[in-house]
Amino acid sequence: MRRTRVLVDAALTPGSLVELPDAAARHLTTVLRLRAGDPFIAFDGRNDIEAEAVLESVGRKRATARILTTTRVTRESPLDLTLVQAISSSEKMDFTLQKAVELGVKRITPVWSARSQRRLKPPQVEKRLRHWQGVVTHATEQSGRTRRARLDPPTTLADWIGTRDPARGGIVLDPRATEGLASLSAPESGLDIHIGPEGGFSDDELGMMAHAGIRRLRMGPRILRTETAGIAVLAWLQTRFGDCG
Repeated sequence: MRRTRVLVDAALTPGSLVELPDAAARHLTTVLRLRAGDPFIAFDGRNDIEAEAVLESVGRKRATARILTTTRVTRESPLDLTLVQAISSSEKMDFTLQKAVELGVKRITPVWSARSQRRLKPPQVEKRLRHWQGVVTHATEQSGRTRRARLDPPTTLADWIGTRDPARGGIVLDPRATEGLASLSAPESGLDIHIGPEGGFSDDELGMMAHAGIRRLRMGPRILRTETAGIAVLAWLQTRFGDCG
């Protein structure tokens, strides 16, 4: 039986006692109904370390775990991929984040574009970001990854373009492009993948990206939805150049 994995933001040292995050404690004790002495897998999301752990104590508002043994594991993709995703509706964005994490993306940058849905006020943005962080955490736990993907606060496409590392490769999926994904070589210095909203990026935005050295590529003759496009590109890249082949 596969054991539950839990992300714990603490040093995982054999014999140490750690306090579990609130969400993890609720999931283990309320959803899965684990009790003191029950085993699970803990990992810190940073150092490729997994730990055999057991619940030490379960209270009304907190739970602690005892770390038994630790093991270094390697399940991260060799590719340094960033998904720059135009913000979509709640369910679509959740799906994109979840599947991008499962496919090994290292960084996700949500962006507002000209055709994005209405902008959110700062309190709404903070609430949405906390929710997205939860989606990323759960996907990391479920997929067996040992490092949590970096999730950036939402920004505008223009601000992202102005601050991204020009040494990295960059592509934008555009059904009108003359070149296809097959023209890509293995990314050696990292690759930023730009996916537009429903309706795609505007011509001005595509021009801005072209000026920044971001290549327009197409993926076959069909138009993909915003929640499908990034996932399809990531799967293709991981199969062609990564560890999914």
